[in-house]
Amino acid sequence: MLRDSLGMLDTEATRPIALREISDIYRARARRNKNMGTPTQGFEELLAGLHDYSGEAIVIHTLHSEQGQYKIFTNEAQTELASILKLPAQAAKSSVPGLSELQTA
Repeated sequence: MLRDSLGMLDTEATRPIALREISDIYRARARRNKNMGTPTQGFEELLAGLHDYSGEAIVIHTLHSEQGQYKIFTNEAQTELASILKLPAQAAKSSVPGLSELQTA
């Protein structure tokens, strides 16, 4: 665990996942949130970043803090940033449908 201005941080990352699969998951979540009347700020930018990303696979690095979660989308070598999504503490507690089985220990 790390500690900085965000409070206690816990980190994790997924294995490399096909860009199309990640895009489908986050598009579905954005649509679900919008339909429920609880759109998450930043999803539009996330989807645009994924659309513009030229690679075939994405690794999602998650930083958990007391203020929420930061999802950082990179290539496998961590040399290219596709997008970043900040989820507020309440939204961060809900799981991303289809993503939990992609997490690594």
